[in-house]
Amino acid sequence: MGLREKHKKQRRRGILAAAKQLFVHNGYAATSMQGIAARSDVSVGTLYNYFSSKQRLMLAVVREDAESLYESPMPTGKDPFDAVYEYLCRVVDFTLGYGRDLVRELVIASIAEAHSEMGVEMMEMDWRFVGKLTELFQNQRRSGSLLPGADSSRLAWICYSLLMTELILLTFDPHRTEKLLKDSLRESVKTVLRGNLKGNG
Repeated sequence: MGLREKHKKQRRRGILAAAKQLFVHNGYAATSMQGIAARSDVSVGTLYNYFSSKQRLMLAVVREDAESLYESPMPTGKDPFDAVYEYLCRVVDFTLGYGRDLVRELVIASIAEAHSEMGVEMMEMDWRFVGKLTELFQNQRRSGSLLPGADSSRLAWICYSLLMTELILLTFDPHRTEKLLKDSLRESVKTVLRGNLKGNG
């Protein structure tokens, strides 16, 4: 890689880091491209050369962060409940790293503009997450921890739905705590898996 390319990658990383700081601190709507450019120490024109809109910049921030989550090793050597619950908690921690206010804004934007670039991209990221959960259930079934007839894909979608419900409740209810979310999620996942665990079917 040439010096110019290295410089461009470093600048892009700097822009993403600055954008994430401002998005988390100020929220999506209150963050401007001018503010991001100033924090990144680049001109507004240069910023638009890297990202053509604030929406695309927000998506790039989330996408880059999400890659580390997707690529992290799946929990192994644990029973199905512990493995699934651990992975779901990773997603909770990842999501709440953006702060409740920003998560709420992104949820509203994704629902209100489901066919927009942001809505489609967010859904694609969710599908990847469901795919990882499906893979986890498939591994557990192959190891004999789940009943042979357990539907890995269906279980993944159910757990995803439970997680999304809990995250929405948390971001819209100021009195709900992260501990309450995780406790509620734990009991819901137990209920879902009870009929699919070997020895409990």
